[in-house]
Amino acid sequence: ESNNMAIKDFPVADREGVAMSTTIDPDHYASNQDVSIQIKLWNSGAKKEAVLEASIEDENGYPAATFDPGTMSIDYGTEQTRNFLWNTGSTFAGGYRVHALLKDATGVIAENIVPFTIASDAVVTTTIITDKAAYGPRENVSASVTVKNDGKNEIIPALLARITFTDPFGAILVSEEKNINNLLPNAKIDLNSQWNTGVSQPGEYRVTVVITRDGQAVSTKTVSFMVGTAYVISGSI
Repeated sequence: ESNNMAIKDFPVADREGVAMSTTIDPDHYASNQDVSIQIKLWNSGAKKEAVLEASIEDENGYPAATFDPGTMSIDYGTEQTRNFLWNTGSTFAGGYRVHALLKDATGVIAENIVPFTIASDAVVTTTIITDKAAYGPRENVSASVTVKNDGKNEIIPALLARITFTDPFGAILVSEEKNINNLLPNAKIDLNSQWNTGVSQPGEYRVTVVITRDGQAVSTKTVSFMVGTAYVISGSI
C-alpha cells in the first residue's frame, strides 16, 4: 500500500540528560475551576532515578497546594508524562504559578515555572426596604440597606453606598454616602438612612441606593413609598 504512513512528534534535546516541560491550559481561571497540569520528561542520557515534585504557589512563591512527590525511573531514549489536577475552589484571586522540580541525589536537575491567573468572582448584591409602605406628615421614613459580597475568592477593599430620597418629580430631598471597607466573601453589611416627611405634598416617593466600586456603579436598587395628606378637622359649636 502507498498510504501506510505514521507521524509522531518527538523531542530533540540540545544536551545530554533529562529534560522536562510543564504545560497548563488555559492560563486564566475562575473560582472552583479545574487546573489541568501536564509534566513531560524525556531522557537523552544515561538512565536516571529521580523524584518529581510539583506545587501551586502564589506569585511570591508561597505554596497554595502541594502534590505528592513521585519517584521516577527514566531510561535512555524514553518519555514519561505525569498529569495533575487542582481545583481553584475559593483560593483568593490573583497571580499564581505551577512549580515543577525534578531532583536526584545531586540536587535539582530540571525546573519549570508556569504562571497563571485566578480571576475575581466578586459580585455585589443589594436590597433596600422601608419600614412602612405609607407615611403621614412629620414621620420618619427609615430605609434599610443590605450589601453583600456574593463572591468567594476576593475581599472587596472599598465600596461606596449612596442613599438618596427623591420626591414624586425626581427632585433630591436628601442624599448621604457611606463607606464599606474590606467586605469579605459571602459577607454582608447593613446600612440605614432616614428622612422626615415634614409637610411634604402627598404622592409616591422613592429611595435609591447606588453602590460604586472604583467610581463605577456595581449595584443599584430602588423602593417606593407613599406620603399621605394631613387631615385637619375644624368646626364650631
